[in-house]
Amino acid sequence: MFEGEIDKIIMDLTEKIFNKSQENLVTPDEHGWIITDTGELVQSGEFYKEGDGWTIEYTAPHSTDVEYGSEPHYVPIDDLRSWAKRKLGKPDKEAERIAWAVRNKIAKDGTEARYFLERAKNTILNDEGIL
Repeated sequence: MFEGEIDKIIMDLTEKIFNKSQENLVTPDEHGWIITDTGELVQSGEFYKEGDGWTIEYTAPHSTDVEYGSEPHYVPIDDLRSWAKRKLGKPDKEAERIAWAVRNKIAKDGTEARYFLERAKNTILNDEGIL
């Protein structure tokens, strides 16, 4: 009887959570960092009906690592050098130094979880009085 109305409510909540997750990727977090760099992660996001429910999905290869963090691993130095130039606006020599420092840190500690989607879910559900 209320199936269509309930589905609409769930779809609306899913859309709000998705939009907030997108916002979380492009606005500074509690450390003042903006998560997105090239826009690949933002552009890979979508939400859709799946069976009886709704799914939010990010398909960029690094989406899981951004959400949950990663174990220590080696990042290609060329990727980090390009990141330091692009994201931090550093010249070649300084970008090289930063790239190696970041590479060594990730190789030792992994990457920190950013929880852009989890934070979005909690914010919207709190705003709606559900949590």
